[in-house]
Amino acid sequence: MRGVLMQIMRMQGGRAPSHPIFDKFTPEHVGKFLDYSHDDDVHEYTLARENRWFYLAYVVLAIGFLVFLIVFLTPSHKDLLTDILRLLLAFAGGFGAGFGLKSYLEKRR
Repeated sequence: MRGVLMQIMRMQGGRAPSHPIFDKFTPEHVGKFLDYSHDDDVHEYTLARENRWFYLAYVVLAIGFLVFLIVFLTPSHKDLLTDILRLLLAFAGGFGAGFGLKSYLEKRR
């Protein structure tokens, strides 16, 4: 594959291959492209910042739910509490394993 690229570059006189649309770019187009790229980066940063707050809220709610279960079920229903905790741990383990498998398969591609 590398040999083919070298031959193409030799045929073009040593310059890098370019797409014909790049020859039509003017300074105004470049300015617009950079503005759009900057706006996209700003929106992506804002989205990531807002998502962090949602993740924090989910974690706080989950911890609050676990504390609620432990405080109110421990004195009277220990067997029910252990069953609920087993189910929650199994669900969390399955979710984590599925997430890990998905990221592994995406990295393999």
